[in-house]
Amino acid sequence: MSARLLLLASVLGLIVRGSFAIYCYSGRVVDKEQCHRAISQIVYQDDGTLGTASQYFGYISGNCSIILLNPNGASPTKKQIHDGYNKILNYCKPLAGTSDLMNDTTITLNIGNRGLTSFAPYESDFPALKEACGLNKNAPAIVKEDCLKYGHSTREKRSDWPMTLLPSAEREHS
Repeated sequence: MSARLLLLASVLGLIVRGSFAIYCYSGRVVDKEQCHRAISQIVYQDDGTLGTASQYFGYISGNCSIILLNPNGASPTKKQIHDGYNKILNYCKPLAGTSDLMNDTTITLNIGNRGLTSFAPYESDFPALKEACGLNKNAPAIVKEDCLKYGHSTREKRSDWPMTLLPSAEREHS
């Protein structure tokens, strides 16, 4: 009798350990086509695996954000990442969601919406060279003149400030 209970507990443990736990975000609707475009931006090595230096990254398309957390620098294959991606999208449809990848609790795949307001500068499609300031939600929008004022005031206090900061803009506003 106790042998059967032990066998049952072992089988249940294997089933639970092998399950793909998915958490869906209520109210966070994603467009599957936008998510397909976002995940297609991931760059893999020639052998189809993720590079070990890729420990945290995210890609955006439309309102869909794909983020992969890989703090230990594992090398999952493109197929493993896409399988996890498809499981999340199919399970949560039409919502966003997250899960550990391949039953490996060190790799997390997150499908969500793009960052808004203060988090926008951290998105992969944020315009290059657009002025942005931290995460202070109450701060006014940054304009080029703010950078020029900072550069001029800093140069007055520090003789080692590089003279190449926004050179064309400085000539126009000096």
